[in-house]
Amino acid sequence: MLLMAAVSITIYEEAIRAILAPTGDAGRYLRSLGDAVATAASVQAPVESGRLRASIRTEQTASKVRVVADTTYAAAVHEGAKPHVITPKRARMLRFPTKAGEVVFAPKVNHPGNAPNPFLLRALQQVVRS
Repeated sequence: MLLMAAVSITIYEEAIRAILAPTGDAGRYLRSLGDAVATAASVQAPVESGRLRASIRTEQTASKVRVVADTTYAAAVHEGAKPHVITPKRARMLRFPTKAGEVVFAPKVNHPGNAPNPFLLRALQQVVRS
């Protein structure tokens, strides 16, 4: 006759906190995933000035890792934008360079809008699939 023995595990709150801490096993794993997504997003982000690409970074707390692109226009690139008017906030005129390198001044600009370019989402999908 085979006797069955009980099996159990004990979960200690301190041990879970240590595993989830940024320096614990799970924390290091999450950070490595976040860093991989940030690297892939930097490659996939569109480049004009390089500011969007340079703004991509990871932020880590005890329970999560976020990949952030924090230029003022990051959301408009990622999510897309409808046509809209751009006006100056702190000056009377907008100042910007053309592709030919000339500096142009204007009281407003009619932005044509842009299609979404979800570079963060594509980077996450790429890392998860690999």
